[in-house]
Amino acid sequence: MSKQNDQPGMKALSRKLNTVAFGLFVILIGVLWLLPEGRAREGQLLLGAGVILLGLNVVRRFCGIGINRLSIMLGVIAIVVGLANTFTMELPYVPIVVIALGVLLIIKTLVAKERGEKREKS
Repeated sequence: MSKQNDQPGMKALSRKLNTVAFGLFVILIGVLWLLPEGRAREGQLLLGAGVILLGLNVVRRFCGIGINRLSIMLGVIAIVVGLANTFTMELPYVPIVVIALGVLLIIKTLVAKERGEKREKS
């Protein structure tokens, strides 16, 4: 977490961005429900959710707020699975999520270790 997130203004902005992203997700669900039966594919919800999660992190980055690696990983997974569903490809969802979480844990540990080493050298 960056030092900028500790400022009350940044925390408030972060909450607002999260609320806007959640609102977009609710709108997405409503729009998909309005489509005639058979028009919306299962993957469209996942695709939209993935775009929202990745978009949220892009906006957070531009605003100087730390990104959330977990939501980036989940966004990428949602897009991949959503595309697969949209184009009627079968993917094993649970193993993909488990593998992605494992990769995320490893990356997070390596990044934290690297940051610790840089602080010790300073």
